[in-house]
Amino acid sequence: MKRSHIPAIAVFLAFLIAACGGEDQRPAAGDEPAGLSGGPRRSIAITDSIGVELGDSNYVFGAIDNVCFGPDGNLYVFDLSRAAVMVYGPDGEFVGQIARRGEGPGEISYPLSMTVLNNGTVIICALGGFHNYSPEGEFLGVTNEYYQNPPMNLAATGDSSMLAAKLSIVPDEDAGALVDFWVGRFDGPGEPAVRFVTDRIPFDPQDLTGMLERTWMAYCITGDLEGRAYLAPRSSEEFRIDVYSLDGELARSIRLDVPRAGKTEEEIQEEKDWMEMHLTNMGVSGVVIEYEPDPFRTMIRDLGVDAEGRIWARRGTELDPVFEVFSLQGEHLFTAEIPGVGDQGQFWRFEIDDHGMAAFSTNPDLYQQVYLLQLQEGT
Repeated sequence: MKRSHIPAIAVFLAFLIAACGGEDQRPAAGDEPAGLSGGPRRSIAITDSIGVELGDSNYVFGAIDNVCFGPDGNLYVFDLSRAAVMVYGPDGEFVGQIARRGEGPGEISYPLSMTVLNNGTVIICALGGFHNYSPEGEFLGVTNEYYQNPPMNLAATGDSSMLAAKLSIVPDEDAGALVDFWVGRFDGPGEPAVRFVTDRIPFDPQDLTGMLERTWMAYCITGDLEGRAYLAPRSSEEFRIDVYSLDGELARSIRLDVPRAGKTEEEIQEEKDWMEMHLTNMGVSGVVIEYEPDPFRTMIRDLGVDAEGRIWARRGTELDPVFEVFSLQGEHLFTAEIPGVGDQGQFWRFEIDDHGMAAFSTNPDLYQQVYLLQLQEGT
């Protein structure tokens, strides 16, 4: 493969996974019961929602990619169509907008990922690097300039650090090209302070599925206030959460025996057609556009840590939203679910951290909304 093609393909992979939200949002139906039998079961209530179909433009969303809570209690909604972060108070009232589409100072081209650090700084990763803003929307400048292969899947950890995943395609005299991938922690500008996992594979234009599964689709990622990192492999065979200490050492692995759930032939074909159409529409070249979905559903689809230090892992084997909740030591505490969502829950994505709990649908019936959630007392 010619070296001149390497940067273009690397940027394509980054933009591809940004558009997909890190994982295709079309899981199949399963027929196993919701939750684990014999364990405590608790409910999650929808307490409020933000978003309208028509009316005030500050409440009309175009393409929500991510939501985050800030230490101020506000909710930050990353809208790719605006290339902006829309900020709402705890009562759902519009507070302000951070960034906008454009090429001037503080403006964003090709938005990719967003997080809110625990010190309040808003980070938007876009072509150009990490764009930094105050909670009030003041542009603080760009750190870690990236014009190729920007880090993705940002997640706050510690006071002012964040986790990120990065893919690079580099030339190799023997293999033609290699794919380098890592998940690490940034404590400030420059290289990551810690790399928790690394992988290097040959770049194979005939195996797009394999490359995606070992890079951007490899892990669910989250962090906590103490600076720990939590990585859950997006595996259809193993329910596992790896907990890493501040120095990057694996502290423990949390496992649970969860039955596998197969996809129907119709759903596999739908997922394959959707992904291949998406790649074609993006004008992808240099690889064979042939995607082969896993015939089984991913064990873990969302990961979070709440204010009490409990680890929340959403089961990908279920259509409706079902979480298994653990202590930091790995003890299974309870199963939680949102009653009434049903099969539409397969399209929901969640944010659970020490500041709150929220969700949104990537494929709503009418229009996009952000749902504010709260764990109910008792079983």
